[in-house]
Amino acid sequence: MTFRDATSELEYYIRDVYHNHLKSVDIELYRHLERHHILPQVYAVRWLRLLFGREFPMQDLLCVWDFLFATNLEMVSSFFVAMLVGQRILLLNDDAGNILRYLFCTSIVI
Repeated sequence: MTFRDATSELEYYIRDVYHNHLKSVDIELYRHLERHHILPQVYAVRWLRLLFGREFPMQDLLCVWDFLFATNLEMVSSFFVAMLVGQRILLLNDDAGNILRYLFCTSIVI
């Protein structure tokens, strides 16, 4: 597997979680992000490549990792969606610039 293949698989996974899981959990949030042209690849690559490592203080991150590894990483997609839904009110009530700021600085709002 090449780096390009791995990137393509990650992008495919991100699109699947976003367009299927988020859409089924919170259609209003999904439509709002779509309306503002917030591409999930912009923030989700950062979230997933480091398994949310930049999104939480170290002590909290260790708890997140304990949870994710205890589930054999099967809950990563659910955690991804929960990260979005957890910021639902902020995301629904702002413009594209601030939405991206919230998604890149999730530790501030979670």
